[in-house]
Amino acid sequence: MTGRDVALKMACAGSSPSGLNYEYKVYTSIVGSAGISPALWYGKEGLYEVIVLEYLGQSLGDVIKEQKFNNRKAFLYASQMVCS
Repeated sequence: MTGRDVALKMACAGSSPSGLNYEYKVYTSIVGSAGISPALWYGKEGLYEVIVLEYLGQSLGDVIKEQKFNNRKAFLYASQMVCS
């Protein structure tokens, strides 16, 4: 327990093939790339599969919904996405 914020992705276990297992493999293969949150843990807890990720802040969708998005931010994000 580190006391830092994390993000959780959860899915019902037992679905075949496992989407979260594949996603975890992708995260571990691209770790260190700009803007990619490291996967801190992956496993099964009860009826669920769980990926624990470092929390990076609001999602782009949340920023747009809150109308905190303007042209300047759009160009800053776009250049980071293209260069990554």
